[in-house]
Amino acid sequence: MVHRVIGGVVVLIWLWMGCHMHHWVPSLGVAASSDISLYAGRGGGVFYVLLMPLLAATLLIFPDFFVDHFSPSSEMTNEPLLEASFWRLCGYFTLLVSWGLLQLFR
Repeated sequence: MVHRVIGGVVVLIWLWMGCHMHHWVPSLGVAASSDISLYAGRGGGVFYVLLMPLLAATLLIFPDFFVDHFSPSSEMTNEPLLEASFWRLCGYFTLLVSWGLLQLFR
């Protein structure tokens, strides 16, 4: 339950940040011109800075979805090998990385 509340707060902060982007992250143009992603094309760095908080919130709010769809299952028992706690840990790590990217381009 606490993880879902944290994910919801991340979404609210992301919405606020989207409305006040030019004040809060003035160097976002640098991210747009950086070559962080080779396959995302032009402006690839902006996708990482803007969409990683949403990925983190999704991992924190809906870990059961990732368990059902992306977790490998055991051949003998057909149970998922990666539990919801793994996906929550990935969500917190993604949140930490997204905070670092925001601070980098701030």
